Amino acid sequence: MTSNRKMFRGDKYEFDATILNYDGNPLDLTGSVLRFTAKWDIRDLDAAAVISKTTTGGGIVINSATAGTVTVTILPADTVALPSDEVVLFYDLQVNSSPTVNYTVMYGKLRVLPDASITAP
Repeated sequence: MTSNRKMFRGDKYEFDATILNYDGNPLDLTGSVLRFTAKWDIRDLDAAAVISKTTTGGGIVINSATAGTVTVTILPADTVALPSDEVVLFYDLQVNSSPTVNYTVMYGKLRVLPDASITAP
């Protein structure tokens, strides 16, 4: 599923997603690991990602495994050092249900918009 997103540089940004299987039913995420990766260029190595979140390392919470619902959280520290101009990153959300089975369930562009405030309140 393509889903373009926008957020402000240095802000906390969360989004919820319902992961569906090919039949359009919620995918059971029991035992799965999810990964969110955002990069400058789609061809960049995962190690060079600007933002990387996982269910095991933090940043992705499975709200209901059987309903396929998750929340992805991007923290202010993930974007505060980005250029102050508008930035476009390429992202995807993948489900790993076994060591050899990966599904890309969401992808798109993440626009990180400049903010006028330089310091936090």
